[in-house]
Amino acid sequence: MDNSEIKSSLELLRVFADEKRLNILNVIGDKKLSGVDILEQLPMPQPTLSYHLKILCDNKILNAEDKWRWTYYSINNDGIEKAINILKQLEVTK
Repeated sequence: MDNSEIKSSLELLRVFADEKRLNILNVIGDKKLSGVDILEQLPMPQPTLSYHLKILCDNKILNAEDKWRWTYYSINNDGIEKAINILKQLEVTK
């Protein structure tokens, strides 16, 4: 990896290095949930949830789909796969 790849990889991995964001991903799982649905399952203020959802969406870890008054969130497998591939590059083979 060159220096710019390392920096972009680090940015993406930092997204996962937060307990609140990992809890959000865990709650969403394989479902599509609105912010209200997520808030019902996680004890955090709405502005805090919005902040973390934005980070996850900006880094393409979550998809956001607007339907009428609500936004529904689902996991973007491509974003997860990208993080997995970064870690696999560091794997040491015996």
